[in-house]
Amino acid sequence: MAVQDIVTVVNRTSRAVESTFDGRVSVIPAHGEKPMLVQQAELAKRQNPVMGTEDPFNPYAGTYLLGVKEWGDDITPIEQSACEERFDRDLLTMPGAQKAEVIHLGGGVARRAEIVDAKLNLNPTGMPLSHDDAV
Repeated sequence: MAVQDIVTVVNRTSRAVESTFDGRVSVIPAHGEKPMLVQQAELAKRQNPVMGTEDPFNPYAGTYLLGVKEWGDDITPIEQSACEERFDRDLLTMPGAQKAEVIHLGGGVARRAEIVDAKLNLNPTGMPLSHDDAV
């Protein structure tokens, strides 16, 4: 392995950040640095976006909680936003695309199916749902 295959990943937040690579969890402490393989660094960065900053048309254009020194990434301090999803809905131009409703689901798969059916009216007859994995 060459020296350039290892990069320095910087946690830009005041909280520890986790990432998973090759089945192993890595933790980078608050405002800490950690050497990582290039592939691991890329995945760690993509796993930790600042919610609400990703361009829906270009998933590589966004802001991340981690930065890589050797790549010239922004490593100034930043915190996670309160947004519920990765991408910035303000960038969407389709009618009604800027509005989203957050549905907090509870229960198992059967309960989620009931909520989806009710919201999308996928079961207009009202027949009871049967799922093998119902609780």
